[in-house]
Amino acid sequence: MRSKLRLSVLDALPRLPHRSTTDLLNDTVQLARHAEALGYHRYWLSEHRHSEGVSSRTPEVMLAVLGAQTKRMRVGTGGMLLLRHGAEQLSDLFETLAALYPGRIDLGVARGLNSAQASADESPFEQAVVQLQKALARRQTDVDLWLLGSRPGGESQRLAIQYGTSLAFGNSPSIRAAATGYRTAFRPSSTQAVPQDLLTLNVVCAETTELARELAWSFQQFNQSQGSEFGRVLAPRAARLKLGHGERSVFSSPLFVVGTPAEVRTALLSAQEDSGCHELMIQTTVHDPALRAHSYALIAEALAPWRADEVDERVPALASD
Repeated sequence: MRSKLRLSVLDALPRLPHRSTTDLLNDTVQLARHAEALGYHRYWLSEHRHSEGVSSRTPEVMLAVLGAQTKRMRVGTGGMLLLRHGAEQLSDLFETLAALYPGRIDLGVARGLNSAQASADESPFEQAVVQLQKALARRQTDVDLWLLGSRPGGESQRLAIQYGTSLAFGNSPSIRAAATGYRTAFRPSSTQAVPQDLLTLNVVCAETTELARELAWSFQQFNQSQGSEFGRVLAPRAARLKLGHGERSVFSSPLFVVGTPAEVRTALLSAQEDSGCHELMIQTTVHDPALRAHSYALIAEALAPWRADEVDERVPALASD
């Protein structure tokens, strides 16, 4: 029997055409409220620096807003740049957030150094993780600590095992071995007795395969450069022309799930089975906030029979495809 599945949201606050920063932040609030009504379990904001294509430079500020605008859903970061902020600053920030929204705050952290710095000296990240974990425990802060493991078998996975924290995986061909290794080798800590993981996926869902594939051009442009080259997320036709990829798009990539509700359901249930993760965190980036919200609604409805969370009865059911 298949285990119940949780769905969550990862939001990089992408800059969209003809939308001001105020518009984009309001869009994020509306999407978080929409996701909660649809039964999504948690809503994470990423932190990106030095990119013109996103508005998520200060996720901790928006996190306070989202906590006030939602009631049940967990809210958090995926993730704060630990070596940029430092353990004490993050523990200060998240102690306050946890006091405001008890039992609902996640602190996901990533290294925050570029690859050249990381290869030169990896020890500061481990030291910072230990300091952060101790600071949160000392203050008895009601926060779930997550490490972001972009590379299966990488340092974040090793530290999550060694120090007993939750681990968020990025999708990859070796996800099964990585996730199994984390759960098998996990060492309980004073704040976490059992392993907890999730799998992040890039998804675009629409009523037809053709429309989903068209919308995915914007996601491909954003994913390849985080918008830094082109500024904002472009509409599909403009994104296709800028990329110059002819007719090749992300629907042929295993790192993207693109299609109708039925096609997306099949792919996501397969990802759950392959990884063993009972929570899938969905990132959807398209050029229009209404189409983005609709994609999340289609995904939630398609997976309703497998869901672990209750769906808000105020949300009308979507017609099946």
